[in-house]
Amino acid sequence: MAHVFVSYDRENRDFAEVVQAKLERAGHTVAMDMDLLSAGDDWQDKLDAAIRASDAVVVIMDPEARASDYVAYEWAFALGAGVRVIPLEFRATPFPPRLDGLHRLDFTGKNRPWDTLLAEVVRAGAARLASTAGDSETPPAVQQAVRALEGLGVDERRAAIETLAQTDHPAALAALTRALEHPVRDVRAAAARVFPDRRDPRIMPGLIDAYDIDLAAWFAKGMPSTEPDTRLLYEGAAGIGDAAVPALIDALKQFAVEPRHYHLRRAAASALGKTKSAAAVPPLAQALGCPEEGVRYAAAAALGELEQPSAAAPLRTALTDADDDVRRQAAEGLGRLRDASAASSLIECLANDSHGVRTSAARALGRIGDRAAVPPLVAALQDEDYSVRKAAAEALGLLGDGAAIAPLRQLLPRDKIGDLNDLDMSVMAALVRLRDAESLDAIGKLLVEFRTGNYGGDVYGALVDYGDEGIDVLLRTLHGGRPNRTASESAKALATVRRPDVVDAIKAWRRKQK
Repeated sequence: MAHVFVSYDRENRDFAEVVQAKLERAGHTVAMDMDLLSAGDDWQDKLDAAIRASDAVVVIMDPEARASDYVAYEWAFALGAGVRVIPLEFRATPFPPRLDGLHRLDFTGKNRPWDTLLAEVVRAGAARLASTAGDSETPPAVQQAVRALEGLGVDERRAAIETLAQTDHPAALAALTRALEHPVRDVRAAAARVFPDRRDPRIMPGLIDAYDIDLAAWFAKGMPSTEPDTRLLYEGAAGIGDAAVPALIDALKQFAVEPRHYHLRRAAASALGKTKSAAAVPPLAQALGCPEEGVRYAAAAALGELEQPSAAAPLRTALTDADDDVRRQAAEGLGRLRDASAASSLIECLANDSHGVRTSAARALGRIGDRAAVPPLVAALQDEDYSVRKAAAEALGLLGDGAAIAPLRQLLPRDKIGDLNDLDMSVMAALVRLRDAESLDAIGKLLVEFRTGNYGGDVYGALVDYGDEGIDVLLRTLHGGRPNRTASESAKALATVRRPDVVDAIKAWRRKQK
């Protein structure tokens, strides 16, 4: 695709934005002066650079633009810089002599030639690429690389892309930019992998091509254990955001017969979640109806990752999916969104679903904050599955309802002093968050006597948040706990406290460790 500068008079800003939208939907990138300039800028230098970097300048002409010195400067500079100028007649007006000889597009009537405009822009981009190889001001290495891109050898084309990526010259960057739209897929993919601006939306189709090429090679090798790396695809989606969505939607809809395209659809769904864009919600909601569980799973996970309120409705629907993993991701996503309307469905999942879904439902209910979930979460403290019990304890700590204190106290270790697991840690953290003063001494003793098991967890931060009494528990742990175990965790938590006695205690403990 091409890079286009749109020149217009301020009176036609609305129509200029329509032109911009049409071009961008077709995959081109667009620059306009109002987007480029800010207070204090040297407007002439910035405009000159923007026009030079363009494949074409679309000039929206009408009587106001005809009289504008700024518009005249922009198209005249473009002609002088060798950039293709495409006059678009918005309202009938006499053209300046230098523009009058160019083919104009008549937009004065109802039937506007949008397709012709798009075709002219594509031709301008192709012509600019071809001209780079013969430009006398272009370094010989760049000229040779541009010619190599039109060769038949894959290795030759790959080497040409590497040369362009390593050459610090505007012509090299221009050639690399145009390589993103090359008709040969491996050229587009190679250019996208090395393009310096990782937020440029033009790299997204090439990144998808690159992943698909890697998939093809992976299948050709018999699908070894390690799948192709999705990191570049996901980083590109995260960096580009909204503008990455259209290309990812196209990949998500790829239902070709090749088996590898299942992996492409799954990766595209996951990448849509990285964009954080509301525009990704409808295609991901549609993907929840895909016959492939892996794609539905990725779509549900991505909907939760978007953190968009509009994702809640399709995630509630996904709670009824036939696949456990899809339901689990739906529950996790609804928890991230804190969707109160999902509380009753999640409570039902907590009682009747698989252990993985029960675990995710418990976590989600804690995040949502509906105290109607307290009784079923208390019941879940006796669940047959360890991870469900742990998630229920954590959720009860977040809900802040004192009714959970007594059942949580029953889970405090009594017969295994010195041996703590992460469920024990979660129970202690929940009691601290519920501000159960009667449990503080018991919790302090458990931490001091710790010998084996899981010494991490949120209980340390919860004790700091509790206030002075909780900080005193941590001080006792710092002095009495085993080195590099609970004592070190206590020191980390206490490092945020500015009480003089705490600061002195940490210094003394650190000296003792040396």
